[in-house]
Amino acid sequence: MQDFALVDQSAVDMLACIDDMEEEAFAALGSGANALTFTTALSDGTLRPLKGDGTDVVTFDNRQEFTALTRYVCNCTCALWSSFSLQSPWTSLSYLPNMTF
Repeated sequence: MQDFALVDQSAVDMLACIDDMEEEAFAALGSGANALTFTTALSDGTLRPLKGDGTDVVTFDNRQEFTALTRYVCNCTCALWSSFSLQSPWTSLSYLPNMTF
């Protein structure tokens, strides 16, 4: 996770907050059109599914799965970025296969 933290500390902090959040606080994050889904944004603004087609809504009960998948994808991207000296770590996300957990 060290590479991910170097690239985007605010995202690391947000994921930790979601992990540790109490149920009432999580419920206040939003629902309906404002609900979190199993996706992550690429640098070009497109959404990349983290699980299945990405339409599953993140709930209090599955929030830690969401944060783990997000960390996994971001760490893989940072590792690719470091290995290949890409200009942006987020561009390599498009090369990752769709993952189903």
